[in-house]
Amino acid sequence: MYKKPYTSAYTFVEAIILIVAFFIVLAVSVPIVSHLKDARIEIRIKKNIKLLKHYSDSYFEENEVLQVSLYELVGPKNPIPRLVYYDGERYPEIIFQGEGISVETKRFGVLSSED
Repeated sequence: MYKKPYTSAYTFVEAIILIVAFFIVLAVSVPIVSHLKDARIEIRIKKNIKLLKHYSDSYFEENEVLQVSLYELVGPKNPIPRLVYYDGERYPEIIFQGEGISVETKRFGVLSSED
């Protein structure tokens, strides 16, 4: 009597269950990944704000002025080479000594240095 060699293969039902499980995991993970991306962007914008705050405070101390324009801080030959824009945020054009820095963003509203 001749026996067929044993082959391991998925049945149709097992394949359908596997596909359904894959899509369930995918449906659960997409919002989580999206939230992580938003959190990463928000952290980077807050780092930009801290960087601006640090350099503007140093500028006030060195030059004994009460205000500085963003252009004086950011540029090819200035202390901050360039700000990296992550979400189309708008930084203030003039920074005043002793005041916080607020940045308007599309996704997160207004973020400030006091947060």
